[in-house]
Amino acid sequence: MRILKADVNSNNSDALIVSARLADNNPKYQILEKGVRLLFEKNTSKKVEYIPKELKNFANVINGIYALQNNNFELALELWQQIADYNEFKVNIKYLKGLTEYFLGNYEDAIKDLKRICDTQGDIHEVQCLCWYIIYLCKLNKYIFYSDFSELEKAHILDPKNKLVIVSLIDKYTFWGNFDEVINLFEEININNFNLDQKIKIYLCLLIAYEKLNRIELKPVSYTHLRANETRRQGVCRLLVEKKKGGGGGGG
Repeated sequence: MRILKADVNSNNSDALIVSARLADNNPKYQILEKGVRLLFEKNTSKKVEYIPKELKNFANVINGIYALQNNNFELALELWQQIADYNEFKVNIKYLKGLTEYFLGNYEDAIKDLKRICDTQGDIHEVQCLCWYIIYLCKLNKYIFYSDFSELEKAHILDPKNKLVIVSLIDKYTFWGNFDEVINLFEEININNFNLDQKIKIYLCLLIAYEKLNRIELKPVSYTHLRANETRRQGVCRLLVEKKKGGGGGGG
């Protein structure tokens, strides 16, 4: 156990081997093996047949996370409710409970649980950032035209590098016509840190902002003009798209 704890604390994947040996020698350590495999992002289908009383809460944490990953939200919520005040392993059960309630569509319950975390001084900023972000998503699902930026802005202050929050803020600013904010936020970020879908959304919002502020003028061009000026890579992409659609270009 001492070796296992040292390996886990140092993020050493040897913990997988140690935990497997412990589980083979004593069934009560099977839940520890499952937890270690979860920590190192290894899938496991091994059923835990015996859970000692002293590891019951730990087992509920591990099984709750597995249930959440497999979209079994009802089971996950049931487990979080059993261990609402459990924090021995520094797992924020209230956050996991709020996240699960969001997935279940229990938006009022999710907002209430997540708001408690946001009002607690001891929680780390990254967790509070995620809480404000999920609170925003809850309200966005509750109200068709939710125009309040405050949750996203609080999340961004707590964790300025959170990409989900940045993309959501840029999209929100664009939708509600805060185009100066779109440009200001774009100038703060490193676009190379975002995936392709996020880049596309950010650049589209930026184009809209520049056009609405009359900093650029977007003009329609003909298909022939695009063909004449496309790069080799763009040509390959065009051919793939045309083939997917069933072929055919067009004039214009």
